[in-house]
Parts: sequence; C-alpha cells; structure tokens
Amino acid sequence: MHWFPIYTSDYIGATLDCSFDEITAYAWMLIVYYERQEPFPADRKRLFRILRCESLEQQRRVEGILSRFFIERDGYFYQEKAEIVIEKQAVSHKKRVEAGRKGGLSNAKAMPKQPEPEPEPEPKPSIKKPSVSCSVKPNHAVQAKEIINFLNEKTGKRFRDTPANIAPILARMKEGYADRDFRIVIARKVREWGADEKMMGYLRPKTLFNATNFNQYAADVPEVENG
Repeated sequence: MHWFPIYTSDYIGATLDCSFDEITAYAWMLIVYYERQEPFPADRKRLFRILRCESLEQQRRVEGILSRFFIERDGYFYQEKAEIVIEKQAVSHKKRVEAGRKGGLSNAKAMPKQPEPEPEPEPKPSIKKPSVSCSVKPNHAVQAKEIINFLNEKTGKRFRDTPANIAPILARMKEGYADRDFRIVIARKVREWGADEKMMGYLRPKTLFNATNFNQYAADVPEVENG
C-alpha cells in the first residue's frame, strides 16, 4: 500500500504512556507493515532485518511494541487493525478491476490489450570476465530464497528455490538491485495482475526477474515508493 489511514485520536490514546522513542518505533513498524502488506515473521533475526534494528536498545523497543500492539499467531505477528484495512483495500481494488473489465467488455470499441510480458533467456556470462565479478555473495543467496518465499506468500503459489528460479534474482542483484526492490516489484505486480486470471500466470520468477522485464518494472516504481 502506498498510504494507510491513521486515526490520530486513537493513536495518541493508545500510546499515552509510551515514550517518544516507543511512539516513533511503533509508527515505523506500522509503515513497514502496510508497505509489506503481510504480518511480521516471529523469527527475530528476519524481523530485526526487516525493521532495520541494529542495536540491542532498538530490538528491546521492538519487543515491547510487539507484546503490546501485535498478536502472535502461527509464527507471525499480526496487527489487527492493519489487517482489516489491508483486506478492505484488497477487496476494493478487486471490485474496481472487475468493474473496469466489465465496462471494457461492454464498450463497442475495445481498448488495446496490455502487452503480455514475455520472458527472455538470461544472458550467458562471458568467459573473459574476471571471476570476482561473477561471484555470488552468501547473503545474496539467502535473500534470493527469501524473495522466492515472499513471491509464494503474495501469490499463494509454491515456487521452489531451484537454480532456475534463483539465477535471475542473483543476476539482478549483481546489477545492483536490493532485496527491497524485488519485494516492491512483486507487491506491485500482484496488485496489478492478481485479479486478472490470465495475467496471474505471469506472476512467476522467469517472467518477473528476467533482465528486460525487471528493469522495466523497477523503473515504473514511483520515487516516493522507492524512497
């Protein structure tokens, strides 16, 4: 989500006995929660990485916010009000898409169809390149698997972290793309294509992450969303 409602009286009332640092931490956690549109993992290592918590003090503060404003269930932390808002937005978006589709079908002059993304074969690495430039950082391999998991969570599919699915992600990481870039592109494409049965089929690694498509998808992300 690019925005979320905040009811100031409710927020202030709920945080009356919180310190300034705790209020700031809670606001940041809500921003990240709405951006990801999914609950936080209970695994602390993943959670602190998502929230960019580096110091022990920051991590203790997050623990306090979790225990007070979030509910742990099945290995995840849920913020109930945020879940309601996210669900309402998803339903509203689906209705708009369906209404637009019906309106288009009833129109005598059909609008041009959205071009279907076609996967391109990954360019083979040049043998002449230094071995250093082709090396894969260990954390990139871990992040690539987490990106596949994120895609599965968003689409309800079961892609495996096979070499064929991981390779294009690693190739894009070598080009300078970060974990957050992949998540933003995935979330945007799920919102755009998720209600279209035909386009839903293109929510797959070989289409999303190939060089031409991913560069275009990432370029389409507004600066505000990238900021």
